[in-house]
Amino acid sequence: MKHIKIEGHDEYVKSKSGVILNINKEELEAARMRKLARKNQNNEIAQLQNDVSEIKSVLTNIVEKLDGISNSKLK
Repeated sequence: MKHIKIEGHDEYVKSKSGVILNINKEELEAARMRKLARKNQNNEIAQLQNDVSEIKSVLTNIVEKLDGISNSKLK
C-alpha cells in the first residue's frame, strides 16, 4: 500500500483513503505498552473490588452468626 508523506511530519503518512497513520515505531510501541499497563491496572482494580466484596460477605456472615449466638444466650 502506497502512503503519502505529510510535509513537516516525518512520523505521519496519509493512506489513499485519507487516513492519517503514525509510522514511528517507538511511539507505537510506547502506546501499546501504555494500553497494556492500563488494561493490567483495570484488571487489578476489578480483582480488588471482587476481593472486597468477598470480605464484606464473609464479615456479614460472621456478624450474623455472632448475633445468633448472643441472642440464644439471652433467652
